[in-house]
Amino acid sequence: MRCFPAAKFFLAPVQEYFYENSFLNWCTDIKEWIRTEKQWYIIIFIRPTEMCLAGLIPYAPIHAPIAKRPQSEGFMTGPYRLLSSRSLFPKKHMGQNFLADPSTAEMIVRRAAFLEAVVVEIGAGVGALTVFAALAAKRVYAVEKDRDLIGILEAVVAEGGVENVAVINRNIFDVDLQAIFEHENARLTVIGNLPYNISSQVLISLIFQRDIIDRAVLMLQSEMARRIYAVPGTKAYGRLSVMTQYCAFVSRIARVRANQFYPRPNVDSEVIEIRFEPPRVPAADENLLSAVVKAAFGQRRKTLRNALIGGELSITESQTDAALGRAGISGGRRAETLSVEEFVSLANCIARNTHLHS
Repeated sequence: MRCFPAAKFFLAPVQEYFYENSFLNWCTDIKEWIRTEKQWYIIIFIRPTEMCLAGLIPYAPIHAPIAKRPQSEGFMTGPYRLLSSRSLFPKKHMGQNFLADPSTAEMIVRRAAFLEAVVVEIGAGVGALTVFAALAAKRVYAVEKDRDLIGILEAVVAEGGVENVAVINRNIFDVDLQAIFEHENARLTVIGNLPYNISSQVLISLIFQRDIIDRAVLMLQSEMARRIYAVPGTKAYGRLSVMTQYCAFVSRIARVRANQFYPRPNVDSEVIEIRFEPPRVPAADENLLSAVVKAAFGQRRKTLRNALIGGELSITESQTDAALGRAGISGGRRAETLSVEEFVSLANCIARNTHLHS
């Protein structure tokens, strides 16, 4: 790889990186290097017959995310041994797949830069991320629903020699994040290795509590992650894409192979950062925006007009036509072709033309 920092370009013959999934990890490593240079760069990948403009990568400062080392490395015992020592097994109905590689956990925390953050960890499990997060963060609230894992989690935290972890045996949906925010007097950073079956629900909940949440660093199945950062016109683009990108900047931190989990899942995972920010185009009523997006994607094969009329919005044909007309959107389009801004405009027009505005 040749690099020309004065011209702010990387010229890289990287044909081999287009195979398997190492391409994403390579990009992430380059992104981290660029951040240290405090500049903007254009990445150009060169293959024998073509040039591909891959993207403009913004500078964001990186702090030293892990300020100290653990007193003991005994906490790095793998999940299989930890569970077996107590005659426990992963619970499939709870979607338990535990991160088994300590170096991967450390890499995630290092790249996510939790320095002095107040962290809420969803599904702390057997503490794979917990201790590394605690070494970097001001405080960690490790939330774990499975009471059988609490003893292991507390032992792992103690073995790691960290004293800034509060273990909470509760469902994340029953945890009062507002109370934690008020107690700490700081916006929260949410982290977690999320099971597929609760990922959507967790994300929507975080979006509607973003006034007390600075960002979320989530490890998700690759399919779910793609649904969050997908762009209009793609198959993966849907409700989660719109609602997340409406109020956040999404970046990809790393890919985690399936063989780094116990038990091994059928698919790889991705770690993404969701950094909440003020919407570029604010919605008059975010609950209505959510309902409009849900209705539009609820029947993807239908035209936008028919999906809205046949959805749960309870609006008439004339109200739908009026809102579409005012927003300048053709009712013959399909939901996946609309940008986030167009959805906001449509929701605002529906609010003005109906009684649905709260």
